[in-house]
Amino acid sequence: MVGILIALQIQNWNQQRLDRIEERYLLEELVDNLNQEAERLEFGIELQGKQLQDFGEIREYFGGKSANEDEFQNKLAWLIAIFGFNPVSSAYDTMKGGGIGFSSRELKAELVQYYEVEQALLIGTLSRQEGIISQQVEPLFAKYVKFLDYGNDSGPRAIPKNIDDRIFQEAILGQIVLLAPNVNLARERSKTLMEKNREILALVEQELEGM
Repeated sequence: MVGILIALQIQNWNQQRLDRIEERYLLEELVDNLNQEAERLEFGIELQGKQLQDFGEIREYFGGKSANEDEFQNKLAWLIAIFGFNPVSSAYDTMKGGGIGFSSRELKAELVQYYEVEQALLIGTLSRQEGIISQQVEPLFAKYVKFLDYGNDSGPRAIPKNIDDRIFQEAILGQIVLLAPNVNLARERSKTLMEKNREILALVEQELEGM
């Protein structure tokens, strides 16, 4: 009987050791996931900031302020750009699927908040922006823009059929009114997600140091 108990204790100890090794691998994968997402979020925040700036400058141009025509064409093209955020969640998906778990309850709770709540808010906001672009802005471009190019070295360009057409200008300004609040909200949610990303990364690094 004693021999059986000792054998079971050794087996349990070995299993715990293997679980900790697997958890370490998962934590290291999570670090990689979070860093990849941070790069994507940084790009998105920069893109959204540029869009908001360009919206303001398009308004000024239509209001009578002189501007370089190439620069204006570049700003107009950004009207239909969108931050395509794709989550990197392989480590979280493994945890969620029950394959391997994390010892820290705090980390588990933070991950659920990050992936299930904060990311969902950002993705929903971007989805609404995409809907405005596909249903309203792109048809507007098809009607009033004679040439759209995203492949040239100097940046994207949208060349209007008639830049002085007041109907075209008013239509563009109307779309900016719809898009600007959504882009601003997406940018704020991207920033919130970035802050949460860095907080979780600090927790993960703390866990790894304690192993």
